[in-house]
Amino acid sequence: MDPSSPHYPRIDFRRLYDRFDAPVTEFDCGLLCAPHNPSGLPFCCDICQAVPVAYRQEWEYLRQNTGLWHPWQGSECPADPADPADLREQTPDHMVLLACQGPAHCQRNFRAVSCRQFPFFPYITADDRFLGLACEWEFENMCWVISHLETVTRHMFSKMTTIIFLNIRVLFSFICYNFFYFIIIHIYRVIYLPSFQFHYFIS
Repeated sequence: MDPSSPHYPRIDFRRLYDRFDAPVTEFDCGLLCAPHNPSGLPFCCDICQAVPVAYRQEWEYLRQNTGLWHPWQGSECPADPADPADLREQTPDHMVLLACQGPAHCQRNFRAVSCRQFPFFPYITADDRFLGLACEWEFENMCWVISHLETVTRHMFSKMTTIIFLNIRVLFSFICYNFFYFIIIHIYRVIYLPSFQFHYFIS
């Protein structure tokens, strides 16, 4: 469906952001991974390591309310420039690649969904069943949280799963394409179910 169509599902992103504001851990996990990144930045906040994506509706909201974000150009990482055409070709029509001003200028109220949920994403089966939360396993060697899942707060898990259920009719129309950070992943680990039980799943 054309994202500009009046029949396209709509999301109130301000309301979603306000409900999905729980930190992943009770401390700043970026302080633990940043020393291991040559740039000195947390890996998830480093445009040279991960390119955030946002729903086009989300980008509409962000550009009207903050100057934090701009469309990703591929030149934000001078030491390793990228051809934006390659990644844009892989990006679904309802999504846009973004870049921010960096963690030193972060406006937490205007963090994209991709920032709020990292390193997790909803695991949804081919028949549209939400099994739980999986992690971006490609970042295992970078993200401190993935190696210390016991530090993730239940409050964060609860917030994320609640948001999914509240928007289930809208999100299920395209969430299976939204891995938030556009990394092609072949091995997933479902680590959290809404019942607060931990479960492992390999596909």
